[in-house]
Amino acid sequence: MNKKIVLLSFLTLFFVLPAVMYASSHYPIDFAAILQRIIDILWIIFWGIIITAFIIIGILYLTAQGDPGKVSKLNKAVIWGVIGVAVGILAFSAYRIVYNLIFGGY
Repeated sequence: MNKKIVLLSFLTLFFVLPAVMYASSHYPIDFAAILQRIIDILWIIFWGIIITAFIIIGILYLTAQGDPGKVSKLNKAVIWGVIGVAVGILAFSAYRIVYNLIFGGY
């Protein structure tokens, strides 16, 4: 079974790759635009995950009913969530600075 999958993958790559390379030689690929689009999609996904996580943490706070063990865990979750947001914003900002320096802005 695995040999068939490997063989099929190789043959697909073998026959498709020349067509892709031929097409890319006639239609130049704008790697900066592709990278920008990927980063924009990842940025939207990042914020979606962050908002969902904080909503879940808020709901868990409401259902904790003052249990010290649960509240302690949730406090740590909020702290790590804020740290995650800070790291994400710093990473995106660093990317934007480098992108603007190399490609001259949006």
